[in-house]
Amino acid sequence: MISDMRIFKIILKTSIFLYLLYFGWQIWATQDFFQFSEVDYIKNANIIFHEAGHTLFIFFGDFLHTLGGSLLQIAIPFLLALYFLLLRKEVFSTGVMLFWTAGSITDVGFYVADAQKTFIPLLGFPGGGAAGHDWHYLLGVMGVLDKTDMIAGVVFLFAGIFFVCAFLLLLYSLYLDFLKLDLNKKL
Repeated sequence: MISDMRIFKIILKTSIFLYLLYFGWQIWATQDFFQFSEVDYIKNANIIFHEAGHTLFIFFGDFLHTLGGSLLQIAIPFLLALYFLLLRKEVFSTGVMLFWTAGSITDVGFYVADAQKTFIPLLGFPGGGAAGHDWHYLLGVMGVLDKTDMIAGVVFLFAGIFFVCAFLLLLYSLYLDFLKLDLNKKL
């Protein structure tokens, strides 16, 4: 007899997969930060880790202090993905965390893309502007502010790679669950 819990688990995982597929499509279809912020449901969690990154790196100089926000925003979900993969051996949870990582990278990509225009409203600077804009400062210090679009494109490329990896892991996990079912047995 097929376990009701196994069937429930597959239905739940499939539902989560389909939701993340829809959510991922919404994220990938956005054209600018303002559209992205309308569909990014995890932005509030990301902003907490982003601001914590600034605090964590405050003693390492202005450059790392500024970079620390985006760095920690991406590192937290990625480290959680590693935790679920390496320590818990949970492929589906790893895929969900990689999805979050991809969303965080996308968020940073829009932030990088705004480095020259500085239109994005920021905490403490709701009207936007160069003051307080991490990536305006970072790319300016590196002397590549004029290469903003290319750098943002590379960041979006990495986000896309992470989205693909996330969905492949989610599908692989569902495949493994289906293999565990013996559909030849009577229900």
